[in-house]
Amino acid sequence: MIRIDILHFDGCPNVLPTAGRIRAVAAGLGVEIDLHFIPVASVEDAMRERFLGSPSVRVNGVDIDPSGRDRSDFGLSCRVYEAGGVPPDEMIASALTGASSALSVSRASLVTASSVVAAALSSACCWLPLVLVATGLSAGGLSLAFASLRPWLIGLAVALLAFGVWSNERRPRTPVSCECAPIPRRRRKLNRVVLAISALGVVAFTVFPRYVDAVFGERSSPVSTRAPREITLRVDGMTCTGCETGIEAALRRLPGVALAEASYNDGTVVIGLAPDVTIGTNDLIQAIAQAGYSAQADKPAPPPKPAATPSTSLRVLNGELDPLTAHFNAASTRVRFVAILSPT
Repeated sequence: MIRIDILHFDGCPNVLPTAGRIRAVAAGLGVEIDLHFIPVASVEDAMRERFLGSPSVRVNGVDIDPSGRDRSDFGLSCRVYEAGGVPPDEMIASALTGASSALSVSRASLVTASSVVAAALSSACCWLPLVLVATGLSAGGLSLAFASLRPWLIGLAVALLAFGVWSNERRPRTPVSCECAPIPRRRRKLNRVVLAISALGVVAFTVFPRYVDAVFGERSSPVSTRAPREITLRVDGMTCTGCETGIEAALRRLPGVALAEASYNDGTVVIGLAPDVTIGTNDLIQAIAQAGYSAQADKPAPPPKPAATPSTSLRVLNGELDPLTAHFNAASTRVRFVAILSPT
């Protein structure tokens, strides 16, 4: 909304016609205005307000007549414009159009900045635990909370960016007869640069989980080849590969943890401990919880059961041994054969 001030002294006959003309031009432009009447009662007031005569119209604090912005003949007098005591429609429309353009540009900047913030929050499930762990604070359940909101935050970031582009590129309606000043091109071009940078920021934060490892350091090499003692924990709450880095960073802060390797695909973390370390599983689980995830000891898989082998006992007399031997040699499958010889 555009603020418009009409400075005047009591009894000026051109105040109300000026206000009516401002409302009509604003309605034609489709611009919302906030109209204020500011009385000027003394010479001191005129000097303080830099009053050029009644009525003086200011749009967002700027006089609508460009030729009057450098004047210094302040005092209690009537003001005369090109068309008499009321400013012409073209002058009013030009001032409102410029103010509307500035408002659109500032709105576009605010919206695009908000889109970058939304995109940053969409990847907070990856970078926030890392920042909190680095500062010694607990992430709690923040990673899970932001992970559940990630699709909505990405959608909000894209919508805000699109609205910023629309706000910057749209043209306010102007009357056909209005010879208004053009919208400042330099300002519009500058805002396009801001929009482009904001778009890059939105993309960077949206795909942040894919390159978080490159930002926060090189990943550990496999633990099994470098640590004499290993503990495997199951981790709940990992939503992307970026979570692996946060868990590993939290574990490596513990004294005695030589290496840590988390796997988003397996939902586990393998921790390599240095020799003669008294750190326990509960300490490791607590460190992972501080990073915003829950963990528990990984239960080893039960050993496979041996295949059942049928057992058959048969009593054979000496005279019947030869046929049985021939039958055993002709069998196509492997058979475990135990012979117990007895003289009875």
